[in-house]
Amino acid sequence: GIVDDVTFTSLPPRQQTLAVSHAGITACKFWGMGSDGTVGANKSAIKIIGDKTPLYAQAYFSYDSKKSGGITVSHLRFGDRPINSPYLIHRADFISCSQQSYVERYDLLDGLKPGGTFLLNCSWSDAELEQHLPVSFKRYLARENIHFYTLNAVDIARELGLGGRFNMLMQAAFFKLAAIIDPQTAADYLKQAVEKSYGSKGAAVIEMNQRAIELGMASLHQVTIPAHWATLDEPVAQASAMMPDFIRDILQPMNRQCGDQLPVSAFVGMEDGTFPLGTAAWEKRGIALEVPVWQPEGCTQCN
Repeated sequence: GIVDDVTFTSLPPRQQTLAVSHAGITACKFWGMGSDGTVGANKSAIKIIGDKTPLYAQAYFSYDSKKSGGITVSHLRFGDRPINSPYLIHRADFISCSQQSYVERYDLLDGLKPGGTFLLNCSWSDAELEQHLPVSFKRYLARENIHFYTLNAVDIARELGLGGRFNMLMQAAFFKLAAIIDPQTAADYLKQAVEKSYGSKGAAVIEMNQRAIELGMASLHQVTIPAHWATLDEPVAQASAMMPDFIRDILQPMNRQCGDQLPVSAFVGMEDGTFPLGTAAWEKRGIALEVPVWQPEGCTQCN
């Protein structure tokens, strides 16, 4: 819970997270963006496993206030006995992220078990991963023996004619890696679901999505994690001298999905609930896959 360091009414935090799930439960987390299809794909996965296999399934979904374009986190559990876990996942066997920009903004690997699997949708090569992944991210991958996979779902979806709808690729990759059920059996179930969901869209749309299922499983790339990642030193954080205290101490942790870690003392002076204005100027999420480039020769005002 929240640390109350003002009136001291909170319980002292535990040093270790309790393992409350029994053996045989597979816990999976999926980071996505509102309207990118991640939540819908996970609801489909839950339905497939619940209807087609003897396994039990459970799902929770969390959203931020932005809805479309905001953060979504799906929490899925599968097991061979009834699942009585009325809370979000804190220790995961599998974590997936559909947005490559998230690796620099959120602690995606938080709670991933040693030897777990992480899947990232990105266009980066192995050399570019070395450049873009944060030091803490790389250290965790190496120290916890994480199985790291990438899938360039965005480019594959465009080549297939699906535009930005890459959720079927990511869902197929999940079934391939998680091995909750046989991957080929999962592919057959997914194709049946596509026929049912997109039957009114025509044969071409069905064929594109079924091809996406095949490529989602076949195009996975396992990243070889260099041994030196385990001993990397954390770079010194460079805070802007122009950044207000509220932005640095409160807004930025909240934007990183770490608001629950703020102590009560962080809000001293704001007991009436008032917050500063103009804070959106400090929220640059960098979520666009492409940005426009100005071409002066085509400017009608200049020419």
